[in-house]
Amino acid sequence: MKIFDLEQDIMSCWNVCEDIDVVTSNFIDAPEWEGMDSKVSDALMNRYFGIKELYDVKFQKLWTTFEAVCKEHHELRKRAEYAQKDSEIDWDRAPSKLNSVSDGSLPYGYPAFHEDEKIEYE
Repeated sequence: MKIFDLEQDIMSCWNVCEDIDVVTSNFIDAPEWEGMDSKVSDALMNRYFGIKELYDVKFQKLWTTFEAVCKEHHELRKRAEYAQKDSEIDWDRAPSKLNSVSDGSLPYGYPAFHEDEKIEYE
């Protein structure tokens, strides 16, 4: 499964909140519900609104988690790509360049030491 598919699945599930709105508006607008005891209709509407609010909160929490996971995934992928590029040393060319570098520097992949750096030994 790709991250885009997961995003679409989350958004699709979130539609349950809109479905609850459709049901509650049916109680308000449909003629077959006219004449219902106001206490009963209020109790039903309050339950539907409560369920909708509950799922809005759950889906918002899920979305926040999804965004955090996406951010972490992309950061880790970038680090892995950087580490891979950083560790790619042309070992076939590097030894032959050791003697051909005129300024005393080393080819890519070898640690650089500078004369002005002092190394203290204990």
